[in-house]
Amino acid sequence: MLQKNRTPAYVCAVILGIVCAVNAAALLPSLPADFDEEASAAEKYAQWAERAIANDDWQRARLFLERAKDFSGELSDLSYLLALTLSQTGASAFLTLEAAQTALETARWYRRTPEEARILAAEAQVRLRNYAAALRTLESCAENAQTALLRLRALRGAAHSGRGEASRRNNALFKSELRQSCGRYHNDPAFARMAFMWAAKVAPDEADGNFENTDFIEELLRLVPSLSEKDNDIAYLAAPFYRDEDEARRLLMRWYAPLNDNIPQTSIPVLLNYGVINEEKALDCLSREYQLKANVIREVYTHFRTDEARGRFNNFINHYTGVITEDYDDDEYNEALAVYHNGIMQIFTFDDAQDGIADMTITMEAGKPVNIWQPYYPPGYGNLPARFFEPLTEREKLIVSYSEYPAVEEIRAAGAVFRFRPNSFFHKPVEFEQFAPPFGLPFPLVQNEYIQNKYIQNNYIQNELAVMLSMRSLWSAAYEVELEGRNFEGATLYIELNSGVILSSREELNGKKVSEDFFRNGRLYDRFIDMDLDGKRETRLRFGGIYFDTPEDYVQFLGMPVPDAVIVEAAYER
Repeated sequence: MLQKNRTPAYVCAVILGIVCAVNAAALLPSLPADFDEEASAAEKYAQWAERAIANDDWQRARLFLERAKDFSGELSDLSYLLALTLSQTGASAFLTLEAAQTALETARWYRRTPEEARILAAEAQVRLRNYAAALRTLESCAENAQTALLRLRALRGAAHSGRGEASRRNNALFKSELRQSCGRYHNDPAFARMAFMWAAKVAPDEADGNFENTDFIEELLRLVPSLSEKDNDIAYLAAPFYRDEDEARRLLMRWYAPLNDNIPQTSIPVLLNYGVINEEKALDCLSREYQLKANVIREVYTHFRTDEARGRFNNFINHYTGVITEDYDDDEYNEALAVYHNGIMQIFTFDDAQDGIADMTITMEAGKPVNIWQPYYPPGYGNLPARFFEPLTEREKLIVSYSEYPAVEEIRAAGAVFRFRPNSFFHKPVEFEQFAPPFGLPFPLVQNEYIQNKYIQNNYIQNELAVMLSMRSLWSAAYEVELEGRNFEGATLYIELNSGVILSSREELNGKKVSEDFFRNGRLYDRFIDMDLDGKRETRLRFGGIYFDTPEDYVQFLGMPVPDAVIVEAAYER
C-alpha cells in the first residue's frame, strides 16, 4: 500500500541542495571579521573571476574584474586577479603593472599573496624595459626558478640596453647568475633555453673566450636528451654548440623526423645549415607561415648556396602576403610589425615601450610612406595618465604627411597644422633594407635614435619619439601654421612665417577674412578686425612694434586682452 505521508520529491531536492551548500561553504575559508559589506562584495567578484579562470575563460574573468574596479581598494586579491587576467589576455603591460601595484598598495589579502603580485609587477616591468625597477621588485621575492628566470631576463635586458661600464657590469653579472642558475635548476629547460639563445647572439670575446668549449655549455649539452623531453626546442637550440657536426646533425634529424614539417620557424636556418632540410624544403616551411620573423628571413637567405635557390626565394618574398616582425633587442617581444599584400607593404607599426600600444604607425601607398602617426604629449604634459589607454584627442596626436618620403608636406600636432614648402623639411624615422638585395622585399628599420630616445619616470615610459619633431623645429621650418581662431569662435587662424619669423597672420570665418595682423621685421605693428562681421575690417589697432621671442608667444598674446599700454592708435567701428 502506498504511504500518503511520503515527503514530496522537490522537498527532498531542496534539502539536499541546502546540505550541499552548507558542506561547500564549510570547505571555504570564512571571511575575516573586519570584512565590511564592500569588502564582502569585492570577495564575491574575486570568487566569480577565479571560477572563470579555472574554466580557462580569461576574457570572462577580466569582464568580472573590470566591473569590480570600484571595490579594488577593499581587497588586494581583486587587483591581483585583474593584473593576472590583463597579462593573459594581451592587454598593455602598463595596465598590468598598474593593477599589480594597486594590489600591493591596498595590502589586504585573503586568497592570494603579495609575492604573487610582485612577480606579476616584475614581469610587466621587464616587458616595459624598466629593468632597474624589476630588479628592485624581485629583491622582495623568495628565490625560486620563476624569480631566478625573471631576474636573468632583467639583467640581460639591462646589459643589452645600457652603455659603458654599467652595461659591462650587468653583462658580467648576467653571465655569472646564468651559469649558477643553470646548475641550480638543471632540470628546468627554461634556463638552458636562455643560455643557448643568448650564447648564439654574443661574440666570442663577450663570452669568456670560446663560449661553446666552456664547462658550462658542455654540461648543458650532456643534459640535452633529458631537457628535450620537457622542451622539444632544446635540440635545435643546442645543435650549433656541438663540436662534432655529425653528432649535431644526428640530433637534429632525430628531432625533425617525427614533426612532419610542423617545426618552429626559428629552427629553419639551423636545419638548413646542417643539411637536414634543403633549400626547397626551407622555402616550403617559410611559405606556410603567415607571420615571419625578419631575422629568420635574413639567416635563411645567407644559407642558400645556388642562384636557382636564391631566385626561388626572391620570387617567394617579393610576392609575400602576411606579416613580418622584428625583435630589436632579442627579448622575445616584437617591437616592429609590417603587413604586406602581394609583396607591397601596407602598414608598419613600432611599439618602442613593448606595451601593446603603437608608438609609431606608418601607412603606405604603393609601398611608400604617406603618413606617420604618433602619440604626442607637449612639454610639461607629465606622466602618462590613465586616460592614455582611451582614444587620443586631436591635441594628443602627431600626424606627418609626406609629399615624397622623406620630404614632409604637413604635420598635425597639438591642435596645429604645420605646412612646409616642397623639399624644405625632412623627417626620416625609418630606413628600408632589402630582403634578398638588391631587389628584394623592403622592410623598415627604425633609426637608432628612436629606439634609444626614451626615459623612464615613475614606472611609465614617456613617449619621446616626437622629440625629433619639437615645436621649435616645426615653427622654424613651416611657411604656414593653421590653428584654432583666437578672436572669433569657430574661426581659423593662419600664421605665415619665414625661417621662424612671423610675416603676417589672419583669421577666417565662413570663408571671410575677419581679422589680420601685419608685421615688419618680426614686429607686430597693425591689426584690422571686422567686429560686426559685415565684411569690412573697420576696427584698426596700431602698436609700437611688439616683438615676440617665439611664434608660440605670439599665439599666447592672441588669446589675451590687448593691454592699453601697447596700443599707439585705435580706430573702432561705429
